[in-house]
Amino acid sequence: MPIKRLPVDVGPKHIRRVGGDGVNRQVSLQEMFTDISERSAIRFENAPDCLYINSWCLSVESMAMWEIYGDQARGVAVKSSLGRFQRSLRFGLPEDHVTFGAVDYHDERFPDSQTLDLRSGPIPVEGPGLREKMLPLALHKRRCYAHEREWRAVIYQDPRPDVRGIDIAFDPQELIAGVYVGPRAEKFVSSATEAIPSVPT
Repeated sequence: MPIKRLPVDVGPKHIRRVGGDGVNRQVSLQEMFTDISERSAIRFENAPDCLYINSWCLSVESMAMWEIYGDQARGVAVKSSLGRFQRSLRFGLPEDHVTFGAVDYHDERFPDSQTLDLRSGPIPVEGPGLREKMLPLALHKRRCYAHEREWRAVIYQDPRPDVRGIDIAFDPQELIAGVYVGPRAEKFVSSATEAIPSVPT
């Protein structure tokens, strides 16, 4: 996401702040705001460290999607709905940590409407204000992916770059409306799928 940072411009008003070495220092309000701007910019630039997504396709069955994501049409796909998905989840997270939405496809990596200007106006800091700005970053992709018609659930967690994913509990009976076997799947895949108790096929 493009970030425009607040420039340093020392003003006449000052406050006292304790530095990282524990020493009291006198800093201007402008320096304080610049410091906050820098920290917020760094958090946004490293958004992948704390945004996790779960992706679904809004289309009816597509051979392209089977080829790309279904092991060359030999895999298994689950059918659900937006209502079923949201009812099935057991997030255990505050609402401001989660958002849902269809992906917005565009020619640029981020359109002007998604450029965050930290040089003026309120600066989002740790808490709901920062999450409100950061969560929608995960709902953008380049237009070359538009065939996916992707819908995402996005979760904000404190930065944990060493964690590749997080576990979210859900109710499979509520989530799953149907299960489809790929058109090139071998018979044992169909047999194994049908053998799973209470799976709607």
